[in-house]
Amino acid sequence: MRFSESRITRVIVRGFRSLADVKVDLDPTVTVLVGPNSSGKSSFVDALMFLQQAILDSPQQAFQRRGGIARVVTATARHPATISIEVHIRSRMPDAFEGSYFIQFRTEQEGQDKFWLMNESCEISWSSEPAPHSFSVKRELKDGRPGELEWDSIKEIRPRLAENRLALALMSGLKWFEPVYQALTLFSSYAITSNALRSLQESDSGNRLAVDGSNAASVLKRLSEVDKSCYDRVVETMSRIVPSIEKIAPIKEGRSVTLFFDESFGGKKRKLPASSMSDGTLQMLGVLLAAYQEEALTLIGLEEPEAAVHPGVMAVLAEALQEAGQRVQVLITTHSPDLITRFNIEALRAVDRNTLGMTQIAPIAGSQQEAIRRRLFTAGELHRIEGLRPSSATGEESNKDAHANSNR
Repeated sequence: MRFSESRITRVIVRGFRSLADVKVDLDPTVTVLVGPNSSGKSSFVDALMFLQQAILDSPQQAFQRRGGIARVVTATARHPATISIEVHIRSRMPDAFEGSYFIQFRTEQEGQDKFWLMNESCEISWSSEPAPHSFSVKRELKDGRPGELEWDSIKEIRPRLAENRLALALMSGLKWFEPVYQALTLFSSYAITSNALRSLQESDSGNRLAVDGSNAASVLKRLSEVDKSCYDRVVETMSRIVPSIEKIAPIKEGRSVTLFFDESFGGKKRKLPASSMSDGTLQMLGVLLAAYQEEALTLIGLEEPEAAVHPGVMAVLAEALQEAGQRVQVLITTHSPDLITRFNIEALRAVDRNTLGMTQIAPIAGSQQEAIRRRLFTAGELHRIEGLRPSSATGEESNKDAHANSNR
């Protein structure tokens, strides 16, 4: 089983859609974003996807995929408006390294999609090095217009940087900054669809699961070849959900490949294609493959993993996600009371919008935490009754000790 090299400890987003100003500490294993529809859960996940795409491709392409910066910047922002994302990382190995990356964009004119990079900076400290390593890129206004890029980096390294590219991609060639680059680019957000698993699929390497699960057969095949223990774990978990399942295997059909399920009923065996399986069964398989796939991602985002899954198997789903969280960070968005009850308070982050329509993300309110600890209610029951509230929305202090422990 492969493990990611680092984990994300904190994400700060400002000016991105409804995320006017949020600071979220992520659990080392599983973080559960809980809130109603349109509260900002998906926007937070998308902010991480935006950052990844900006690094791998370009900021311009990342904005264009979302309809331009005018559709991304916070609606109530004053102009010229800014968007910034800051991410903190830490090594999985104790005290090997700790770093941060910051990027900030500014709009040029109200209602237009022109923007420029204002600031980009990165710093990382290694336990084996006497001093931290860092670089920064800035573009200041000159005569009301954005000036040239100005570098400040280690040992006067100033590679030529195209205006539509970020420096981190270049600096990742240096061993000091490679972990930051890897942490921010080895991330996938999944929205598994049963139809994608049900259809004939094109065969590929199977190293990484497609965002909708459309190469699940190849991923399962690869897993059975390189990590039999993880493959067996996926099948064993599926058999707990559907007891008749004994084996799941990819089978070629011409140039395509599809999944087949070996089942046993009353001593009689039969082989069923994925097209004959229920939505919930395929949804669960997709979630498990995302969690156990061969490639060791830093973090995986799962949008409503409980979709189409019977409430009776939520315990199995939560157990599988918590186990997967030991090798890769898991970020879940949900509003399922049955699922959130299965996680510790420290893993939950309440998501809601304030009176101005801006998203708040924080540990659940102290009074609700106390009610859960005293076993007056479960988290799911409180969510049904009144909804989980962010601590900052009530003026209550967050559980700082729980935060500190979750980042160790």
